[in-house]
Amino acid sequence: MNKRAVIFDLGGVIFPSPVVQLAKLRPLDRQATVAIGDLECGTLSRDEYQKKFRDAKGVEIIRVIEEAVRRPNHVMLDVVDSIRARGIKVGFITNDWEGCFGDAIKTKIEPRADALVRSHQVGLRKPDPAIYRRALEVLSMKPEESVFLDDIGANLKAAKELGMTAIRCNTLNVDEVDDEALKQLDQAVGFETCPTDSLPHDHRHAIDAQSVERFLKGKNILSQDQRISSYRKFKQGQSNPTYVLTCTGSREPVGNKPHGGSGDEDETRRIVLRKKPSGVTLPTAHRVDREYRLLSALGKNTNVPVPKTLALCKDDPSVVGSDCYFMEMVESRNIIDPNLPFFSCDDASKMYNSLCDTLVALHQVDYKAIGLEGFGKPEKFFERQLDRWSAQFKAEVGEDPSGQIPEMNELETYLRKEIGTVPNVPPSIIHGDFRIDNVLFHPFRPEVVSVLDVELATIGHPFSDVALLTVYHDVVRDGFLGPKPRGECNPGIPSDLDFVERYLSRMQSHLSNTSPASTALSPLVVPNWNVITAFCYWRIAAIFHGVYHRSKLGNASSPRASTFGKAVPILAQKGLVLANKPAAKVGMQ
Repeated sequence: MNKRAVIFDLGGVIFPSPVVQLAKLRPLDRQATVAIGDLECGTLSRDEYQKKFRDAKGVEIIRVIEEAVRRPNHVMLDVVDSIRARGIKVGFITNDWEGCFGDAIKTKIEPRADALVRSHQVGLRKPDPAIYRRALEVLSMKPEESVFLDDIGANLKAAKELGMTAIRCNTLNVDEVDDEALKQLDQAVGFETCPTDSLPHDHRHAIDAQSVERFLKGKNILSQDQRISSYRKFKQGQSNPTYVLTCTGSREPVGNKPHGGSGDEDETRRIVLRKKPSGVTLPTAHRVDREYRLLSALGKNTNVPVPKTLALCKDDPSVVGSDCYFMEMVESRNIIDPNLPFFSCDDASKMYNSLCDTLVALHQVDYKAIGLEGFGKPEKFFERQLDRWSAQFKAEVGEDPSGQIPEMNELETYLRKEIGTVPNVPPSIIHGDFRIDNVLFHPFRPEVVSVLDVELATIGHPFSDVALLTVYHDVVRDGFLGPKPRGECNPGIPSDLDFVERYLSRMQSHLSNTSPASTALSPLVVPNWNVITAFCYWRIAAIFHGVYHRSKLGNASSPRASTFGKAVPILAQKGLVLANKPAAKVGMQ
């Protein structure tokens, strides 16, 4: 049976288990230990417990438990968000007392919870079957439709006897997770629930955390008291390997704190590292220094949502073996399925509207005013793109007849003939790879909070970004970027035509102000949109061929890279179908 709900224990799964810290207090008074159950069922208050067992380490027991669970494991929160994005309901069951988790329940758990059952509020505690039934009732789920994760055998046994799929998961600290438990969870729900992977030291994408830590301390991004306690690699993405670093310790040395304080250790900091692939790469590809320059300029001077950049490491292979940069992690959701089948129609509409408005905000930036003059050549954008990707494609194919793809050559011939008919508009910053999985959404609201993956950004024709988004979503729906989406397209999603017209209506005044004489204005109409769309199919096909080519060289970021080659002629053929259709007119008519 398909699983429709996942229920998590808190302490020991979402938050670190206090078991290791409690072991340091042994031997523990038996009465004090047993009375924890009264505390968790709400028959004893926290203050009453501490007073009653003051001489039996009662104060220390409470302190140690609350200290252990004050910060959630962020990777496990990522797992929760991934599950929610797939439309699976999320519940939490916890044996706790008022104030046990501090503010984290309100800020981290409640917004993510379809059901939250706390023992001290309901007078029940695990492994009493009644507390599981309470959660299932709130979720409107049958036991066999649900998965339960806990770190204690007796709790798992009770869940299994009810008919739930039970998975032992041991979270011992804030920066490491139980990867074996996550594999079992993936099998239970039918998809990868964690967006990142841990890597063995000898993995080809492994990095030297100590070298990275030295670099960050040298740039004053980390204090001398902080350390990189773990790192994981993002699974998503085909080009530049990207990692999340978990940093723990005091942000300021002890001597810098007032009155010799202990420093701020309350927050676990996460930093993202994005690097150029190691090994042989094409000279114009993987320019992470350009990404850093663009994100830094946008972050300081515009309202375009981007991560905060921290440092660029260029021409110093001692850090990670190639150029890289660092930025702050953005708390968010990464949505992969453009169909949004598990969201409400209202949320789906708002998410696509936010996508559109974010793209408009990017295209309305005065790139010269924020120091990006020279970031790209604005003249003859489409012609230069044809030259660039054609040269790269032909370099990859070489003179091997078996590698020739006639559809690519035929579509390129058509584009070189017709691309000059696209209306001229003022050049802008273009993303170059704008789609739903290259932005981040707010964890709980249907709005874009960050734009990512700007490797292909340049100065050029803004309409290319709009057409590319619609084409990319067609590519995803056909399964070329991974498994085909599982659900039907959400009826709240605007049609491609509605999306384009929303974009054009919002760009109307900007284009009128920047270029009153533009031939595309008054009203804003694009008479041959299919030429731009056909170009986007050809360009994506060329990019896919590059991914496939890197897989043959052994330096592709994703294990799926070797499958991209078969998509190239299919995508080019889609462009040829458009080329043979009558001109499509879009705009505010």
